[in-house]
Amino acid sequence: MHDPKTNANTWQGVKNCLLTSDLYKSSKEVFVLNNPLRLELAHNSSIDYTDHCLPDTKVVIRKDIEKFNFYPIKEHEMLGWLNGEGIADLKVIKEDKVRDANEFFALKEGKFYPCREMQVFMATTQRSIAMPDCLFYFIC
Repeated sequence: MHDPKTNANTWQGVKNCLLTSDLYKSSKEVFVLNNPLRLELAHNSSIDYTDHCLPDTKVVIRKDIEKFNFYPIKEHEMLGWLNGEGIADLKVIKEDKVRDANEFFALKEGKFYPCREMQVFMATTQRSIAMPDCLFYFIC
């Protein structure tokens, strides 16, 4: 999926790295996220990305999920659809420990939402990344 904001931000970062005289000296404040949470697929969960529910797919993520990268998401923002075991098709990991996904996500009429405001980053629509790694990282 083509995301102009992400492309512009990436290109600006590459230019900054190439044009700086001292890569480790920065005039900008850097925000470090220590131990963010990871949203992963539970074992044997299938995934797809689209703008509607796919009844034969356990986890369907909205196809524009990348637009939320680095922006706060409120509780009313629908993230996708869960058709298999519901929230049990998702895993939340923090510091190599599994957390209860129900603590962070709610299921309403087959759609899933954050339970509270969160900031998502590194969200992807690439199944080849999401399946073995994670759907996205988040903090809340």
